[in-house]
Amino acid sequence: MEGKPDTPISISFSMEMCRRINEQAKLFIAKSVGGRFGSDVAKVSEINDVDEIVSSYKNDTNNGISKIDDNTHAEIRDLAKAIKKDYGSIISLSFIEESIVDWIFEFSKDDQELSAYLQEKMNQSIKCYRFAFPIHIARWNGTKKLLFHVTSDVDFETQSHPSFEKYLYPQFDGIIDRNTIFACTTVWGEFEHSKEIAFDKCSFAVDIFKMCSDFSRDPHQKKCRFEIREENINKDISVFVSWDTNLPTDDERSFNVSLKAYPTEIDADYIRRAINNNLKDFSSLYEDCYSDNPNTICMLLKKAIRRYGVAISEHNIFDRIESLCSVLDMLILDKNKSIVASLKKYIPILIEEQTECREDLATFIGKMYAIRSKSIHHDEQSDTCWQEVYYLNFIVFHLLHRFSKLRNQYNDIQDIFKDIDKVMSSVIFNPSKNHLSNE
Repeated sequence: MEGKPDTPISISFSMEMCRRINEQAKLFIAKSVGGRFGSDVAKVSEINDVDEIVSSYKNDTNNGISKIDDNTHAEIRDLAKAIKKDYGSIISLSFIEESIVDWIFEFSKDDQELSAYLQEKMNQSIKCYRFAFPIHIARWNGTKKLLFHVTSDVDFETQSHPSFEKYLYPQFDGIIDRNTIFACTTVWGEFEHSKEIAFDKCSFAVDIFKMCSDFSRDPHQKKCRFEIREENINKDISVFVSWDTNLPTDDERSFNVSLKAYPTEIDADYIRRAINNNLKDFSSLYEDCYSDNPNTICMLLKKAIRRYGVAISEHNIFDRIESLCSVLDMLILDKNKSIVASLKKYIPILIEEQTECREDLATFIGKMYAIRSKSIHHDEQSDTCWQEVYYLNFIVFHLLHRFSKLRNQYNDIQDIFKDIDKVMSSVIFNPSKNHLSNE
């Protein structure tokens, strides 16, 4: 329902929902009237003919309702949640809630029941929107306009509309220009809901591209400057004010905006390398994540890939290690063992085919977690280098890819671990030896 349908989408309440909405609506009016029916609002529910309450207010009032109390606001939100649960797959909760409040304040001027009012307003709000989110801090380095489909419904484009030349950040002088890359998608629904869905899809597509691109493959030389979410953008933009305190006036104050890094140049070769680095496999995962019934592995991988996108935006070596380890925490957690023990047990088997190499891999994982622990808990910075971070990137990337390949064979990641345990039931993975040995 999020893409553009062949026939227009419309919302139609059931008779039971209409009854519930309209009954609660009359109580909202009665409670919002205040002292008109006495200070004990509970008496309202004792009157058999609620229509009498409503018509009495409508006939007598001159000024309308001026305030809605907190308890009524809470009841309005509960009703909005019930409507969204059954009918709001393309409508935001805030839109439904605000529409109910609008009806209450407009009630004295209109005879329309709340159910009819909501149904009409919701259907009028449903449109097909195209969203284009600028990607910072990157530039398209090509002779023609960019149009690249990352997934089936998200593409990267350059925009030539004149208004983009004077976009959101004029003070940043050229951060957004004709070579700025936009992540674009089309969503059908109410505007606020559509915007949320569109940004969710575009940001996930950006994270997938980052993961498969040079940003992931060479973390030191290729620091990630391909961002869509604000928390990552802020790491590369510096804003401050400075002035000479000896000067008598504030006229000499200097407003400084600068980039901490040069923009990344994206070209056709850059995109081709991302495609060769399993971009299509992860684009297929994207399709499953936005299907009607994604399994738990798909949704866990979606969260992990988002976290990985944050991790490879970290330019400090210890922040990068901490963030990459947090991705591993999300993917492998055996409640019966410590996190590190689980990682050292399962990761080598999942991503390393040669048993003689698994001991080294387990040892390396233990080392990275020790570095992370010292950095977080003791504020100590152990000896490490970007080459080791590259190897940790490699491990996390291939683990994500491995789980992505297994997602159609299992419903839950714990089922994968159970199968590994069955295979290992007669052997023990011993990090002190070079192989799987008999117990």
